[in-house]
Amino acid sequence: MNRLVLSALLLTVTLVGIPLPAWSATIQGTPLLRRYLADDYKATPQHWAIATDRDGRLFVGNGEGVLRYDGYQWNLINLPDRQIGRSLATGNDGKIYVGSYDGSMHWANDICSKRRTE
Repeated sequence: MNRLVLSALLLTVTLVGIPLPAWSATIQGTPLLRRYLADDYKATPQHWAIATDRDGRLFVGNGEGVLRYDGYQWNLINLPDRQIGRSLATGNDGKIYVGSYDGSMHWANDICSKRRTE
């Protein structure tokens, strides 16, 4: 009987001693989460839309333009006339299209070009 109590106590102490984050990281299917603050991406913390391109880069419509995250660093893409990136869509051509307040469309990539919608 003493052996059973000792084994149960040892098992309890062992399970309680395992940190949950280390344990949950080994569970398959656990989502990987990371919180980014305005200091990380160096722009206002007001976001309007989100999209990804074929290469897996993340684009976020922001109060200062469009943020692009490649998995390592954030880059701010300034839109013409300092427009806000209010809506984002991934086109069939793989480009990310940005809609702004005045109805203009922009292509968010290394170079932004402006096109008026009719």
